[in-house]
Amino acid sequence: MENTQAQNVDQLTAKERAKIKRAAEILKNAPAKRHKPNDSKAQKENGSKSDDGETNFGGSFSDEQIRTLLEKKSNHDKEAKRAELDQQNIYFDRCQIEEQIETNATSLMELKNCKVVTCSICAYTSRHQSVYCKTSGHEVKRHFADKRFFKCKKCQQRTFCYDRMPTKACISCGAKEFCRVAMKDERKVLTERERLKLKEEEKNFSSLKA
Repeated sequence: MENTQAQNVDQLTAKERAKIKRAAEILKNAPAKRHKPNDSKAQKENGSKSDDGETNFGGSFSDEQIRTLLEKKSNHDKEAKRAELDQQNIYFDRCQIEEQIETNATSLMELKNCKVVTCSICAYTSRHQSVYCKTSGHEVKRHFADKRFFKCKKCQQRTFCYDRMPTKACISCGAKEFCRVAMKDERKVLTERERLKLKEEEKNFSSLKA
């Protein structure tokens, strides 16, 4: 019987041996149970223990108990896997929503029926009345307007307005020529040459700052 147990032990993988030894240490340090005299006799008869009353791994339990212990899974395994799966689903759902929003934004040219206020004295239209208008007691007109998106033809600076075309010059370069664009620029996949060019420009800019 001891030879059979030794053969079974030899067939275990290194990972299983490590698990068994870890389990043996845990059970070995646990409080010992009181056994009846007949129990030791029965244990010797079934050959579960060696002559010194211990198993091949130094614990006070049989190889069959070790096998059973290894086959048992934690009660929290299913809950942990379910929680991990839920987190993955949430992540992929969020990515899908963000992708849909980005796709819609790259084709959306205007937002219709936005609530705005117009002050004829300050000559502006915005979502909210300015603090200066409130403190000055200006009368504003509340109405609905379409929000349109534009880009400066000279410097590519983006802007928006609630009129058909921007009435103010570009805040970046001062130019007054604009073109209609979507709410968001379409994401551009850079080529390897473009990436190297950007890195070179960043390197030159960093050296100038230093």
